Amino acid sequence: MKKLVIPILLIIALAALVYFVQEQKPARLANPSAVYCVDRGFEYKIRTGPSGAQDGYCIFPDGSECPGWDYYYGKCFPSQTKFEDYFKITTFQQCADAGYPIMESYPRQCRTPDGRMFREEITEPQLIGGQRDEHGCLGPAGYSWNAEVGACIRAWELNEDTMRAAQIAATAAGQEYGLTINEVIILRCPGCFQVTLSDTEHKITEVTLEDWKVKSVR
Repeated sequence: MKKLVIPILLIIALAALVYFVQEQKPARLANPSAVYCVDRGFEYKIRTGPSGAQDGYCIFPDGSECPGWDYYYGKCFPSQTKFEDYFKITTFQQCADAGYPIMESYPRQCRTPDGRMFREEITEPQLIGGQRDEHGCLGPAGYSWNAEVGACIRAWELNEDTMRAAQIAATAAGQEYGLTINEVIILRCPGCFQVTLSDTEHKITEVTLEDWKVKSVR
């Protein structure tokens, strides 16, 4: 009888241990954009773009779909476009004609929902005059040198946090003559930003910050 009781007790103890461990695991937080999509009766899928980047898309009954976060924030609606249509865009003009956001940098840039960036091709010489000051800043475009940031900025576009992010990004990009802060995007976590910079040759650099630390430079 004792030989039978001991294994039973061991099984009960093991089951209790497994239950305790499972109870201690933190619940996985659901993606709010996915929940928003599914709660409205639509399908949510992870898509992989040509560059290999993955993102969630909300798929509607008519076959159209929106990037999950764009639908969540009301920037995209059913029947607007299909997933494959995003990748038919290959130029700045196509991007602008599709109504996607344009950065007022020089040259201007347009960003698609999947994160690709297209730069406007300037065919006529120096449309804005091209006068650079001693720091390489394009004054006619509204840029001026900021010693704290270490780059050319439009001061009215930045607040205390975005200016701090710009300074970190400028240091990471390598401060040089004519380095310009084109855009600072606030991401969805504390101290998270995406900063777009350019140099005098219009080469674009993107710096991503997480918790005020540099995550990537590309």
